[in-house]
Amino acid sequence: LTVFSQPVEFIKLALLIGLMHVNIAHVLATMKFVREKRRGDLLNEVGLFISELFGIPYVLKAFFRYEIPFLTLIPEKILLYLALLGIVILIVGNYLSMRGLGFLMWIFQLTGILGDVMSYVRLAGVSLASFYMASSFNIMVKLVINGLLGIIPGVAGAMIAYIISAPLLLLIHLMVMILSQLGAFVHSLRLCMLEFLMKFYDGSGREYNPFSIVAFKRIVVS
Repeated sequence: LTVFSQPVEFIKLALLIGLMHVNIAHVLATMKFVREKRRGDLLNEVGLFISELFGIPYVLKAFFRYEIPFLTLIPEKILLYLALLGIVILIVGNYLSMRGLGFLMWIFQLTGILGDVMSYVRLAGVSLASFYMASSFNIMVKLVINGLLGIIPGVAGAMIAYIISAPLLLLIHLMVMILSQLGAFVHSLRLCMLEFLMKFYDGSGREYNPFSIVAFKRIVVS
């Protein structure tokens, strides 16, 4: 309840999870590029990691006055220069991969990782929406109970109020639970497919061919 009453902190947690998940995908991509000896793509990943490692603390420290332990002990100028070094490595990697077009595409890689991480906020949004929806329905049912108790006082009013409210609450919260689980599954699956697997998975390999038994019917024509 404390977490849900502070939605900004919950969104920060979602962003942190997104940053970790996306970078795990980039680590797997780096391993793939090392194995395949793709120098340009490998430099892209190295430049991206350096830009993130020093650029994120610089932006948080310089513009939001938010201190990250250990990294913000480094002076702001050093953080900026190291982040720019990462961008230079990223540009070189893009040039090796795409030649002249690489001088432009590096921008989309930086903005792309920002968009990928921001996509994880929707998980916090789904969770917060489920919580607030359930809380709102609780308040509405409570108003119904208080209204019935006001109209029909005594034990009879209490019995009628709870007979009406119990199945209503069960139905409402069952609906909220189904919607929240469906939403969490769909949005998480989308993040795994687009923000995670797209970084390193290429779909090459053996075609999926499940085990099956083919039965033929024999028709005898006399």
